[in-house]
Amino acid sequence: EAVEIAREVLVRRRKVSGDDDERTMACASNLGWYLGDVGGKANLAEAVSLLEDVRERWSRQLGDDHFRVHSTTARMGTTMRKLGRPDEAVALLRDALDGLRRLPAPKKDSVFQVMEELARAYEAGQNYEEAVRISRELFTRVRQHEDHGDASATAVRCAQNLASHLSKLGGMENLEEAERLMNDVISRRELLLDSDYTTKRADRKQLEE
Repeated sequence: EAVEIAREVLVRRRKVSGDDDERTMACASNLGWYLGDVGGKANLAEAVSLLEDVRERWSRQLGDDHFRVHSTTARMGTTMRKLGRPDEAVALLRDALDGLRRLPAPKKDSVFQVMEELARAYEAGQNYEEAVRISRELFTRVRQHEDHGDASATAVRCAQNLASHLSKLGGMENLEEAERLMNDVISRRELLLDSDYTTKRADRKQLEE
């Protein structure tokens, strides 16, 4: 339903404001995001096409090195990963990450989100070493920057992701580190989400696997 609403809004906005209006591009970007969330090959391919067009229009209007260009590139990378094209996803996400870091005042949360997606893209391409490297760097940075350090929900999620990448990389030391991380995740989730039985049960299942 969200996809159809977003599609209808985009059609109307194009008629009223034209393709190059920033509100039209925002609507196109939103539709691409919704299509990516729904998934399916046709939806994902449409999402990539929409986002690529949006990125080109932002680039013409704002220049290549602008937050909106880099954030759209990151969305394309995430969609490429979902489409089963991890190499292209990695290239797009690395480009987005480099661009976001070049900005005079990088948005910390955006940088962290792209790093998380980049680790997923590396894992999707079975490059577990790079997935671990990026995930470990992200975990370290989040612990340093988050208001509550290791106890923040973001840090807990990053620890869980790092444990997953380590377990897929394999090797006794990596598996032992993954186990330590997941035990810590379970303990911290019990503090953050004490009443959320389902979340804790899923964490324990990942640890057992």
